[in-house]
Amino acid sequence: MDKLTYRVRETIEEHHMLEPGDRVIAALSGGADSVCLLSILTRLRESLGIRLRAVHIHHGLRGDEADRDSRFAAQICRELSVPFSLIKADVKGLAAREGLSQEEAGRILRYECFHEQGKKWENEASEGTEEPGKRAAVKIAVAHHSNDQAETILHNLFRGSGLGGLKGIPYVRGNVIRPLLDVSREDIVAYLMERGLSWVEDSTNHTDHYTRNRIRLEILPAVEEKVNPGAGANVLRMGKLAGMADAYLKEQSAEWIKKWTWQTPEDRTGCKIGQAADAKASRAHCVFLPEAAFRAAAPVLQLYVVMELLKHLAGSARDLGLIHAEAAQALFDRQPGRRIELPYGLGAVREYGGILLGRQTAIFGLALDPSPVLSPVFTVFPYKKGAPIPKNMYTKWFDCDKIKGTPVIRTRQPGDYLALSEGVHKPLRRYMIDEKIPSGLRDRIPLLADGSHVMWVIGYRISSDYKISALTERVFQAEIPAGDRPGLPRKKEEYEKKTEDKTMADKIRVLLTEEEVEKRINEVAEIINRDYQGKEIHLICILKGGVFFTCELAKRLTAPVSMDFMSVSSYGAGTVSSGVVRIIKDLDEPLEGKNVLIVEDIIDSGRTLAYLIEVLKQRGPADIRLCTLLDKPERRVKKQVKVDYTCFTIPDEFVVGYGLDYDQKYRNLPYIGVVEQEG
Repeated sequence: MDKLTYRVRETIEEHHMLEPGDRVIAALSGGADSVCLLSILTRLRESLGIRLRAVHIHHGLRGDEADRDSRFAAQICRELSVPFSLIKADVKGLAAREGLSQEEAGRILRYECFHEQGKKWENEASEGTEEPGKRAAVKIAVAHHSNDQAETILHNLFRGSGLGGLKGIPYVRGNVIRPLLDVSREDIVAYLMERGLSWVEDSTNHTDHYTRNRIRLEILPAVEEKVNPGAGANVLRMGKLAGMADAYLKEQSAEWIKKWTWQTPEDRTGCKIGQAADAKASRAHCVFLPEAAFRAAAPVLQLYVVMELLKHLAGSARDLGLIHAEAAQALFDRQPGRRIELPYGLGAVREYGGILLGRQTAIFGLALDPSPVLSPVFTVFPYKKGAPIPKNMYTKWFDCDKIKGTPVIRTRQPGDYLALSEGVHKPLRRYMIDEKIPSGLRDRIPLLADGSHVMWVIGYRISSDYKISALTERVFQAEIPAGDRPGLPRKKEEYEKKTEDKTMADKIRVLLTEEEVEKRINEVAEIINRDYQGKEIHLICILKGGVFFTCELAKRLTAPVSMDFMSVSSYGAGTVSSGVVRIIKDLDEPLEGKNVLIVEDIIDSGRTLAYLIEVLKQRGPADIRLCTLLDKPERRVKKQVKVDYTCFTIPDEFVVGYGLDYDQKYRNLPYIGVVEQEG
């Protein structure tokens, strides 16, 4: 056995590519690499106990040259006594239909054809198996070699890949195997020359039309000539190290995810990531990353955790990159409520105590209709001086030559801004606040954007930087068709009519919507369930304001629950805590040996709770913890009050609703509102 064949066999055995009885489809282009692979597999088929076929794909792109390749592939298979199949693929058609490059379309169709031929052979083989229902395995062997590996690693590096991309092409992926990955192009050519085997050359391999060709023909040779002759080998070593590091970090991230994350109540299975019985169903929901544990992890592990979770939720790794993981990671340094949109309809939201990842429809908690899908009409034409500019709200003109990129319709993203006057830029977030656009609408308003520069807040205004001027030569016109306009977000006034309480609109401003409150109670209940697993909970509801919250929380607890009520007051009929604590109603049951969870509607100065906790500790409970719907730490006097579970931290404003009152009114509001007293 010659040296190259021996090395290929070692690669096959080291990576467990083939087993006796396997059927192998050799991808045969007719080039040197594929002819070498076919020849070596032919020589090894008896000792490996495999059966072999060859498949050639005619892409319909290179005219007579492609026909020549097909004839050559058929001829070499006859010489080697290998069954041969010719498949014709419509690469141009797929590229046109899907908006792909011909290179990408060709790759997709090649693998589709190989897999179809593999299934066909499996079905043929299964009819003759001795065990009913057992199918003979079919592997697809492709001829990537070490030079291809180096090119791939560099290509991924230049594109900004992480460690996963720097490990290069895998030896085995599913039923696709690459036995030549440990041999070089030079070794392959020498092998063919020694045996008098011919091959054909694809003329496109010698052009610089494709990025990979430029790396192979220009960049890598230049580096080897002018920097280090061993550069290619060093790239391969780096790729192997990157692969090992990637595998290790994936293992570590899986352990971290299993230990620290939990899925929110949207996932009724209650399973942790990696434990869900139905992965497809699990992906439809949300995952919470607790802040303390996340910040304690190494930054590289943080990125891997986020990346693995995104891949899990999306069901795919394609189009997910380091930039998306970094964007989600950066949310930990932003205020609660900030959010980002990610590929596959995913998103991330900064919550109190962590980050929530999941489907946008679930985690953004939109009670309104989703952002409308628009089909704008874009037109470019010469500007005639003095031509009247349309006043239509849904037809806008822009100076085409001031546009730096490709205008797109989307919703807002972090970093967006627009110009209100020449040289005066304002963050989009600030603009929406100043315009008093309701928070429930801000993520639904469609934008026409040139990168991060918002050209048009549709339905509102355009950026002054793109306005038509005396210097304008070309006009970029954007028009929203009439059929799309009914789906656009309503005006602020119409939205407020849906959310305000008619009887008190002049006094109450919505701080937290009913949907936001219910969603957060679900999340806190899930945390409590985890902390009290295997224990009974004795809830103490602090009357009167805690009734709403206690009832909603109790419904979501899975542990055995008992309940008692206590009324303690430090408020009179005003909006400021008086500081005088009185027990109005004491408990009906003893606390000895019980796991007590005090449920409060709001913690203000902390005087009431500090007093109450000291009183209850004297009654012999096994444990006392505190859960509150709202917390105003700015008002805290008793610093020693430890709050174990908080739904919302709010500013120092007097709030009502969801059980909280103002002079015994407004407890029944389904949301949390701020009292805005007149005068």
